[in-house]
Amino acid sequence: MSQPRGDALVESLRAELGDGLRAVAEYDRETFELRYLRDDVRDDYPDETQEEVWDDILLQEVAMDRIEQLYVEMGDTRGNIEILEDAAVAHFWPEDAPGVFLTFDRTANPGIYTLERLCTG
Repeated sequence: MSQPRGDALVESLRAELGDGLRAVAEYDRETFELRYLRDDVRDDYPDETQEEVWDDILLQEVAMDRIEQLYVEMGDTRGNIEILEDAAVAHFWPEDAPGVFLTFDRTANPGIYTLERLCTG
């Protein structure tokens, strides 16, 4: 994995999201490294689920190529946020760095461009 940010990334996200941060991982095509997992959601992310999440992230990256073709005038895809009933899932694809996956509670309510800056900057 090239240039992982690990602890610094987690610290930045915790400063922004507080106790609302659920999980943070960095990934590339070969590896998925869980950097942070909040204690009360640990059972939600067993090893098998982490593998499935990584597979889903890689599939979504392929789908992003289609999004970029449809919205070519808007530029390259930088990330994706899925809003669920109780939490949100976000992934960001920084240039020259591992991708970032995170989940956070709805109550955390971060600005999307703040998240992008923290995860891709």
